[in-house]
Amino acid sequence: MGVKTWSLAKANSASGSFMTIPSGQSVAFNSSAWVFDPSTPIAPLWSIAGPDNFSFTLTSSMVAVHTSTFLAVSGTGFLSGSGKTDTPATWFFTTHTQPINGQYVWSSSTVAIPETGTATLLCAALCGLCLVRRRKAA
Repeated sequence: MGVKTWSLAKANSASGSFMTIPSGQSVAFNSSAWVFDPSTPIAPLWSIAGPDNFSFTLTSSMVAVHTSTFLAVSGTGFLSGSGKTDTPATWFFTTHTQPINGQYVWSSSTVAIPETGTATLLCAALCGLCLVRRRKAA
């Protein structure tokens, strides 16, 4: 139904815009309980202190898979960072162990959603290249 508290959260790897986050950097989670069934928004859900001060605001989440030994929850929201434009993103939370004293081992990842304008521009450029190539072949 939800997570009451977070402990020992840290970044294990970083890529793309997150490259400024060193491996092992502590991740601060909101002290409010996160309820994912039914979904509750949390602003921010997590934050990482550093040169870019990244944070993720969760707007909604849903249980994707739930069995006796596995839980996967996906959430949507947006990433923020110092000097960066808020970016729509998806956050994934998974756990696959049995609880020990009510605690789970878990992992999560956050992925930026490409904006539609960029994808449209890329498709238009590829179509243009195809047309130029056809004209040269003819």
